[in-house]
Amino acid sequence: MWMTVTSLHAKPYLPNDEAVLLKLDKQKVFAIKQARAVSSVSAAKGLARQFILKASEPGYSDQYLQAEQVLANHVHNRSDAELLYLWAQVLQHNHQFNEAQTQLRTILGQHPNHPPAHLMAARMALIQARPQVAQSHCQSLIGQLDIMTVEICLLEVKSYQGHLHESYTRLKSILTASNPLPETHQLWVTLMVTDMAIRLSDMEAAAEHLAVYPAFNNINYLVTWSDVKLALNQGQEVLEKLESLATSDKEIENSLVLRLAMAEHQLNAQTDTHKNHWQNVLALRMAQLQERNEKLHPNELSRYHLTLKPDPEKALHWAQINWQQAKEHQDRYLLEKAQAKVQEMMN
Repeated sequence: MWMTVTSLHAKPYLPNDEAVLLKLDKQKVFAIKQARAVSSVSAAKGLARQFILKASEPGYSDQYLQAEQVLANHVHNRSDAELLYLWAQVLQHNHQFNEAQTQLRTILGQHPNHPPAHLMAARMALIQARPQVAQSHCQSLIGQLDIMTVEICLLEVKSYQGHLHESYTRLKSILTASNPLPETHQLWVTLMVTDMAIRLSDMEAAAEHLAVYPAFNNINYLVTWSDVKLALNQGQEVLEKLESLATSDKEIENSLVLRLAMAEHQLNAQTDTHKNHWQNVLALRMAQLQERNEKLHPNELSRYHLTLKPDPEKALHWAQINWQQAKEHQDRYLLEKAQAKVQEMMN
């Protein structure tokens, strides 16, 4: 996954060096050069919307880079709420949460009744363990959005305020109600309910929730689904599902390759086999990232050094870096697991 890290105040990175461009797929190079040529703010926003929408699908996350490039020459326009919101989405994808929140504060300072900005701000506040801030954003939606959407937003917040069981019970009833959820809410609620089941250590229930709407062609869904299946020792299902994506003409994301390698590793332990195709693919990907002076996300690097290439100290190092960025249940679990492995090594 090609990802740039952009300072809020610096001009966004635009690959110019031909040696760098040669390392990218020709199609990506063409898209980057096209993006640079977009001078109209309206056209830039239209293209960015398309890129961001497509980027959630397996094999297309590089389109966040294209969205970044197409918006790069226009982010100085601090009065265009839609432009800033699109830019905040790119920053959020890059895990630049503080910078994304700065964009959202600018939007809400000018447009206090901007539901998408409030929803994104609430989610990022929860990522950073600030539920009171998230609650304020959810409450700001009252009178702006339908009652169900506001309730879902508040239920997620309450789950971090000592009401996990109650929130989970209510969200389960929303997910499995006789009337199907609006299409716009299906993925949102599915992942939210699944996360609550995981936090309650009920992986079987998590798998059941993911099966209510099983046809999502979405990277976050597939990563969550894979992690649940791996926790249930069902690596064969992970291999079958994700390998079907890898046979296409698209290069699937590193996060999915990591799950494929973990599934392969799990099956080797279960069946006493020694298949290492996906583990080798991941090692090659990591070498390519290093060549471009990039890395996997810290969360994924920590997982890698906990399972595939055991190195407790490196696992802890990356878990600590990840904890600086994100403080949700899975981030705490990863940090504690890495700490336990280091302690085990020292004893």
